[in-house]
Amino acid sequence: MYTNLRNAESLSPSTRQKTVFMVRVSLLLTLLLLAGCGDQRVTQPFINNAGVPEAILQQAWRFAQLNIAYNKVVVNATEVTLYGDGVKPVLSQPDPRALKLDPWGIIVEAKAADANSSDHSISCGAGRCASFAQFSSNKVVVSDYWLQNEPVPVLQYQFESLILKKLGYDVKGR
Repeated sequence: MYTNLRNAESLSPSTRQKTVFMVRVSLLLTLLLLAGCGDQRVTQPFINNAGVPEAILQQAWRFAQLNIAYNKVVVNATEVTLYGDGVKPVLSQPDPRALKLDPWGIIVEAKAADANSSDHSISCGAGRCASFAQFSSNKVVVSDYWLQNEPVPVLQYQFESLILKKLGYDVKGR
């Protein structure tokens, strides 16, 4: 039923009511459709090449966000660990911006622990480690041993590194 609304005065009251009702319903449906097109934040799943349950990845990401948002974090933790007293820890201030970051496209991979390592480590830029982050490719690589036995702390540390980097911190000492 199409009615020219310019001539609404000439319509019978029941036809006018039906027309007004249909216009209102059309407007309401249009508004509902447009509301669905807004800026909605959807977390893309991790690119999980490690076989770790998604819930573990999400938990480790959330812990990393909360730690950075509410605590001081040692930005050069690897340097401090490797060189001890010769390196002063650099602490970040609590940074609530971390809570706004989503793990878009973060690749998580497992690497077989070196057979000759008693600590179940893998080769990395610092020599031997349980895990490392590749900032250029947005990737976290973790020893398969640590993924099977202590996944959250190892992943949390590397996710913290990625978050700190995204927030603009110098993380070359991590």
